[in-house]
Amino acid sequence: MHEHGTEHLAKRAASIEKRIARMKVTDRPKTDKKMTVTFGDPNYETEEVLKVRDITKSYDGREILHNVSFNIRNRERVALLGANGAGKTTMLKILLGEETPDSGVIRKGVGLKPAYLPQQVHFANPHRNLIDTLIYDKNVSMQVARNRLGSFQFIGETQMKTVDMLSGGEKSRLRLCELMYDPLNLLILDEPTNHLDLASREWIEEAVEAFDGTLLFVSHDRYFVERFATRVLYLEKRPSHRFYRLVQRVPRLARKGRRRSACGGGCTCPEEEKGSCPDAG
Repeated sequence: MHEHGTEHLAKRAASIEKRIARMKVTDRPKTDKKMTVTFGDPNYETEEVLKVRDITKSYDGREILHNVSFNIRNRERVALLGANGAGKTTMLKILLGEETPDSGVIRKGVGLKPAYLPQQVHFANPHRNLIDTLIYDKNVSMQVARNRLGSFQFIGETQMKTVDMLSGGEKSRLRLCELMYDPLNLLILDEPTNHLDLASREWIEEAVEAFDGTLLFVSHDRYFVERFATRVLYLEKRPSHRFYRLVQRVPRLARKGRRRSACGGGCTCPEEEKGSCPDAG
């Protein structure tokens, strides 16, 4: 019986290897590098950026986060992963001070200056053109605004578009254009590549590559996680529990120079590996 089981497993492994060998793997299209500048504070030297201890959060009597604790060190690139509804965005908002935990403590490094790129980017006045948006939001001259927009490939007549005419990816790019001239040292991203076309995704990835600081992000995009994460924090729910707890993992695959399979799978949660994740594919 044991020999039969071993033989069955060997045949199954061989079959999987053959399917992998037949899988088409395509390199991402090569494009000219668009980012011409780096941003972030290269002189920020505080070692411990965040110390999070025993964060618990409930909504309407339902506990979402339970005793969540972790540290983030200077210049780490950390992915916060988990299934939908696990409290990832809630955790980010607690870190940013937009939500208050029921209990727990967050200690921030001295001189920490975070910036946040949410899933949906909103501007105070979407009817302003791009030049006026930078002039009013960042208090710069028209020429400086034009130059900054140009460095993010908003050129020519595009600079005269109103913000409400931009796609979601372009709005994210515009917000990054604003952020990159601030002395920030922690960049927090919530699903930065979600629902973006390929060109917009490449823009976001190049901007993250150009950031010289600590990165914390939520993403279901496996390529993005494998490219940037040096450490993974995973909010998981055990069958016996109603809340989510944190476990730490190291990314399994190298992050630089990865290739996407032709199937386009991009989810990172364990359910995806079982073929049952609603976000996969």
